[in-house]
Amino acid sequence: MGKKKVYECARRAYRMGYNAFALRNGGDCYASRYKRRYSYKRRLFGRFKGGIGGPRAIDAYTIGKGLGKRLGRVTGKRKAVSCALLARRLGYKAFALRNRGVCYGTRSLRTYTSKPAIKGRFTAGAGGSRYIDAYTIGTGSHKSPKKKGKKSGRQPSGQKKPSPTAKYLYYGRYHHRSKTILGNPVATFKRIKFARRNCQNLARLRRAWSFALTSKLQCYIALESPKKFTMNGRPRKGKEKYLKVYVANGFRGRLAGSRRQGRRQLVRKQRRRARRRQRKRARIAKSKRLKQRLNRRLLTFKRLNRKQILAAKRIKRLKLLGNIKKLKVAKKIKSLLGKRIHNLKREIRARKLRLQRRYYQLQAAERRAKIRRARRRVMNILKMKASQRLQRMRILAQKRLIRAQTIAKLQRLRRYKLLARMRAKQWEVRKKMIAQARKRLSLLRQNILLRNKSMEARLRGMKGRAQRLKMLRSRILSRQKRTNSQLRRTKKMLNVISQRMSYYRRLRNRLVMHRLQYYKQFAVRKASRLRLRKLRYRQQLAVVKQRRWNLALRIQRTTRRTRQYKNKMRAFFKKEQQKLAYFLKASKKKILVGRKRGEIFSKKSFRKHTRQREGKTHVTDLPSADLFWSFEDTAATSNVSHDSVHKIEARFHGGAAVIPIHAQGNVAGTGSKVGWISLGDFEGKCFSDPDKCKNNGMTLMAWFRFNKEELHKNSSSYFLSSGGQTTQARGFAFLHLAHQYILILSTRNKQWTLKARDMPESWVNVAFTWKNDGFLRLYVNGKEVAKSKPVRVARPNDAFTTVEIGRPNNSLSPKFRIQMEIDNLKLWEKALTGHEIKALAKRAKGTQEKTRNSQST
Repeated sequence: MGKKKVYECARRAYRMGYNAFALRNGGDCYASRYKRRYSYKRRLFGRFKGGIGGPRAIDAYTIGKGLGKRLGRVTGKRKAVSCALLARRLGYKAFALRNRGVCYGTRSLRTYTSKPAIKGRFTAGAGGSRYIDAYTIGTGSHKSPKKKGKKSGRQPSGQKKPSPTAKYLYYGRYHHRSKTILGNPVATFKRIKFARRNCQNLARLRRAWSFALTSKLQCYIALESPKKFTMNGRPRKGKEKYLKVYVANGFRGRLAGSRRQGRRQLVRKQRRRARRRQRKRARIAKSKRLKQRLNRRLLTFKRLNRKQILAAKRIKRLKLLGNIKKLKVAKKIKSLLGKRIHNLKREIRARKLRLQRRYYQLQAAERRAKIRRARRRVMNILKMKASQRLQRMRILAQKRLIRAQTIAKLQRLRRYKLLARMRAKQWEVRKKMIAQARKRLSLLRQNILLRNKSMEARLRGMKGRAQRLKMLRSRILSRQKRTNSQLRRTKKMLNVISQRMSYYRRLRNRLVMHRLQYYKQFAVRKASRLRLRKLRYRQQLAVVKQRRWNLALRIQRTTRRTRQYKNKMRAFFKKEQQKLAYFLKASKKKILVGRKRGEIFSKKSFRKHTRQREGKTHVTDLPSADLFWSFEDTAATSNVSHDSVHKIEARFHGGAAVIPIHAQGNVAGTGSKVGWISLGDFEGKCFSDPDKCKNNGMTLMAWFRFNKEELHKNSSSYFLSSGGQTTQARGFAFLHLAHQYILILSTRNKQWTLKARDMPESWVNVAFTWKNDGFLRLYVNGKEVAKSKPVRVARPNDAFTTVEIGRPNNSLSPKFRIQMEIDNLKLWEKALTGHEIKALAKRAKGTQEKTRNSQST
């Protein structure tokens, strides 16, 4: 009969949601729901007066797996407190006392089952002569189970009762007088932290729909509806009281009260805040769980350490007694315990590191969330302002374009008829002068190139020797490091052998002493060999260091001489070019060329306007380009064109070729959609890595003609590329993407990006200038159309160093190529001014004729 009563009581307690139960007086069933929080204040488990065991009999059970363990006998007057402290220190959540002071501990909060397990590990019964006093460490409410079918309290119609884990959300704040509160008073939390949390836990235990806290921290709950808290009285002046009301998450009743308008938005806002707090608490709880696991590992480590100490003592006793079998078993147990302790230490260290890493990740996540929210607000405001400004600019641009077109129609026809005839005569004379200048400068250029090649070959040989010395030094350092580690291990082994020898000398174990002495002699010889090897490596490092120092001095001296020679030749070549320009100017009649077709004209006359601008930057003061491809030295059947300054080859691939234009010379074109032009490899130079530019600047200028129908068909098309489009390289890239012309320039740690909306369909002069400490500027037909500031990036590698026309330099796919034509490509290793760009655009090759011939062809 006793076991049937136990199972019947367990079944009823489990159905009502309790975690433990007890039986008294031969069949009285009691149940308890206690918490997991720890405190020094004890609570009686079976709802009777505390004691240390006596004639009153009770059998206590838990619903789940019982793990009672004897902790020892406690003495003194307050045996229950001593047992509670002992169980808490060892990590148990419940404890019990038997036989006038024998203390037991158990982890009773386990998974629920209908089959009970007795708490104190004694036979099941319904109460009798055997007695035990059971407690839990923490707080808990205790109830007797009610009869079957009986319900407590009322609930709203059409709604289920809230679960014990229901979440409560903020409902509102009301003024009140103490007489108008209609909830059930539960408790007062004066001088207690987390009053709202405690009141919420009480509401969860009683499955209430809402709870409220007054200004005096009095807790009220309502089992039916939160409307009971909304009957407000007027507050007195100077003595204002308030009531904060919270509602369960599943409540669907109509909100009542004087603040009905706007209540829905307030509730949504509070719910969002509650969800953020819940996510934050979940992260904190995860960190706490990691800490708890770490503490449990530390307790296990302490117990294993004590076991190891006991095993060592037992080994000593067995040695004195001479029991060899038990001695071997004890030594084996001791070694196993040592290995287990070592593994546990390593796991504890790893868990500590994971916990610390998780803590830093949580902090970083909070900071990133704040930054994202602030950035989102600012970006929305900026987008709105930018769209408004863009709309105003579009309207203004349309008005200006209409006005400029009407003025240009009147001036265009009259000017171009006269200048076309004069330009044709001038071109024939100029062509002869250019041929004479090339013959004069060809010998000088060849001599300079030969001298530069010899100096660069010598410098490359020195750098190769320096690299080999560096590799030799790294190998010696690695060997020295390995020798040092071996020497440290040998010293450590000598210390261990010395300690063991002193230990076995006291035990007078001669056999082990002889063996250890042999090991010591071997370790000493090994240490002496390692010291000699370390000294030899140190001497080798000193020799390599001296050789590297001498080679570095030679490289520095050779580099300085090479730079001086290049500067000298560059200055000499510049003087020769200036002489040639002066000769050309003196031998021809100056003819001013009008602007290109389709460009906006000013109200002033063209001749007057050009003279005013030429006063700031004279024609003879314009800088000569460092690289210049005019494509005039190439026939239509050839696939190679040379730079006019350094004779660098530009090779034509995939159908690209030189196209002759009547009376204007040659231009380069990709021909078909699969053709492109390669200007060569510029590794370690300015145009592939802008950080290498001598004057911390760069300028590029060229004439382009695009096929707009092909541009709109492709998703992206590349005109020029030296690596700026990819994160694996540095350089610049000029492309068309999403109906925009985009210019990108990147260095090791900065990036500039420009965008332009549209360009003319005919020949157009495009140039950009860049300064490392300034802006990237884009010019179209001599006018600045855009500029940008740098942003921070990281590009440690420069994997793609070629300069390509008509495709990206990191891809051979034909989908990025475009049919186009290019002429007079010039590059400078410095940033030109805006006036210089204007003057060069006016002097550029065949402005009007290319427009006319493009229409005819």
